[in-house]
Parts: sequence; structure tokens; C-alpha cells
Amino acid sequence: MEIQNKLAEIEKVNQFLSVAEDSRKTNPSKAQEVCCDAINLANEIGFKAGLAKAYLLYGIICRQTSDYERAFQNCYKAKDVYCELGDLKGQSRSLNSIANIHYDLSNYNKAISDFDACIELLDKLDDKRFKAVVTTNKGLSYAESGDIDKALACYYESMDIYDELKVKLPYPLLNNIGLAYQKLGDFKTSLLYLTDALKSEIDANNIPDQSFTLANIGLNYLYIFDYANSITYLTESLILMRKLGNVQAESRVFKDLSKAYSNMKCYPEALKYGLRAMHYVKQTGDKSTFAEIMNQLGQIYMNLKDFVNARKYFIESLETSISIGDKVNETNNYINLAWLYYAFQDADSVLTYLNKAIRPAEERNSITHLHEIYYLFSKTCQTSGRYSEATQYAEKKYLYEKKILELGENNGFRQLSMAMESIKQNGQKTGKEKYNFVYN
Repeated sequence: MEIQNKLAEIEKVNQFLSVAEDSRKTNPSKAQEVCCDAINLANEIGFKAGLAKAYLLYGIICRQTSDYERAFQNCYKAKDVYCELGDLKGQSRSLNSIANIHYDLSNYNKAISDFDACIELLDKLDDKRFKAVVTTNKGLSYAESGDIDKALACYYESMDIYDELKVKLPYPLLNNIGLAYQKLGDFKTSLLYLTDALKSEIDANNIPDQSFTLANIGLNYLYIFDYANSITYLTESLILMRKLGNVQAESRVFKDLSKAYSNMKCYPEALKYGLRAMHYVKQTGDKSTFAEIMNQLGQIYMNLKDFVNARKYFIESLETSISIGDKVNETNNYINLAWLYYAFQDADSVLTYLNKAIRPAEERNSITHLHEIYYLFSKTCQTSGRYSEATQYAEKKYLYEKKILELGENNGFRQLSMAMESIKQNGQKTGKEKYNFVYN
């Protein structure tokens, strides 16, 4: 009788976990409550395998709702129990989830390290299917750290594994490849991959993933100045995200809506969405996105001629960027602060910030940032009577302008000037945009 009772309790734990898994994307609050029930019961009856699974699922749901502290706690608890049980498969799933949290928090080196540790376990298990998943996740970390070549190498490796297994390419992988081409400025190729992904998601009635792909398509239209379509797709994605309670993703959609309205010179609307984005991102702990939003708000205040608030947001964004090693936003802030002081003809301050911007821009070989830096160097030296220096900087500026125009031509812009205009309005394309698909 005692054995039968325990088996019944084990079955009840499994039922709790099944309900939590089924509801985690559509009703995360309910999923968390059921997970807690599973954890308590599994603890009570000593069902360690169920306990580990419940900890891991609870951690995944906490990550989904941007509760990163509890996400880490539960994923590490799951890993410890799986280690105690000698369950390599469970350990690999825990490591993947832990790496995903580091990814969300912009700790890309740590994420890549954990993904590598996970892949090592999967090789021992000969688990090729999940290795393809983790390799894709690893590619995302490379993409967000600015190394698109390594990101695409990971994606192609995943594609090779799926081909070997004779499995249809999953739509999240198509989305991520599309996003990689977006970062390279090849928007035509990007839209092809994203549209294929969206069709598959609609066929599968996958609402959470549809919301991400819609946002990525909205970004593509933003970069090619089709603001009406950009706002339409971003708004559609926001409606879906709100239903799912994805606070982190919502903050980024608000940020991009703010950017679209700012590019249209509708600054009051841009400010409204930017402040909403800041409110949401503060709940998530995503410092890189916070730095980007603060920088964006600074630019809006610059356009509104509110230089006090503009400087305030640039400085706060800069301090945050430096604290987390975010070179993209660090460079953006130095350049924007230089433009701010240029408006007051404070040549010394302009040159100080531009000199600080050169190093992170060169480290990333950011031709768009370097072009803008040398352009402003030349303008500042010319207005302050340093004509010889102005000529030298102008020559460097034209060198990078040529590279940008070549990039635009290679990526199929109808007019080469579109490459320059895209950079002017939308900024550096290798920065952090996070409508990626990270698998748990």
C-alpha cells in the first residue's frame, strides 16, 4: 500500500509538471504556482528526479518573466540534484538554461563558456538533436557580442546537424539567421529568412515566437526607412507580448517604437515610448538594453533642445555601458556627448570625447562609428581654426565613407546613399538587438 501511495504521489508530481509546461508560455503565473506545488510534493516524498525537473522548469519560467535571481537559484538547484543523480542529460539541460540567463543579462563570455560545457556533455551522450539547439544558442551569444562571423558559423553547424538528422530546419533558427543578416545590413536576405520563419510559426500557431519574428521584421523596415510598416509590425508584436507577460521583450519593442517615431521627427511620441521602455527595462535587470534606451532618450532630448536632460541620460548610459563592458553603447555615448558639446562650440570637450570613442570603435572595427568620429573631428577642427588637422581628419572620414558605400552596394541598396542615411538615422547595426530565439 505504501509503495502504491508513493507511486500515486510521483504521478501527481509529473501531472503538476505537465500542467506547468503546457501553461508556461501562455500563463506563466499559473505555471509558477503549479511548479511550486511540484517542488513541495517532490521534496516531501523524496522524488529527486521530479524535484530536479521542477527546479529547472521553475527557473525557466522565472527567466521568462525576467526574474533572473530566482531563475539562477532554481537552475543551479536543478543542476546540483542532477549531478547527485549522475544524470548527464539533466545536467546538460540545466547548463543550457543557466547560459541562457547569462545571455539575457549580457554576460556573453560566461554564456559561451556554459554552452561549451553543455556541448561537451551532449557529445558524451551523442545527443545531436539538442547539440544543434545549444549550438544555435551559442551563436546568439556571439552575435550579441558583435562577432557575426562566429555566430553564422554556429548557425551553419546547427543546420548541418539538422540535415544529417533529416530534420526540417526549426523556424527559430531561420529567425536567428535572418537577424544575423540584419546586423550585417543585408536587409533583403534578412527579410527572406524572417518571412519564412513567420509562415512556419503561423502554421504551427506558435504565438510567442510569432511575436519575436514580427518585431524583427519591424526592425528591418525601420532600417530601410519604411516607418509605417515598421510601426505596424512592432505594434502587432507588442500586442502578442503583452498577452504573454514578456516584460523584457516589451521593453525592446517600446524602444524600437520610440526610435521609429524619433526618425519621423515625432519627438513627443518618441519620448512617450522611450520612457515606457525605460520603465519596463528597469524591471528586468538587462543593463545593456537599459544603456541603449538611456542613450536613445538622450538623443530625443537633444532634438528637443533640452541639453540638460540629454547630458544626464548620456552620462548615465555611458556609466552603465562601461560597467558591463558594452562597447557599442559606450561608443555611442562618447559620440553623442561630443555632438552635444559641439552645439555649444566647446571644441576641447568635443575632442576629449571623440578621442575616448576611437578605441572602442577600433576594437570592434566599427566603420560607421569611425566615419562619424572623423567627420566630427574634421568639423570641430575646421570651426576652431585647426585647418591642417581638419584636412587630415577629413581624409580619414572619406576613407570610411568609401567603405560604408561599398558595404551598401554589396548589400543591394538601390541607392548607395541609403547606406549612409541608414547609419545616420538608425545608428550602428552591430549593436544589441534582442528578438533572438534562445532555446531552453
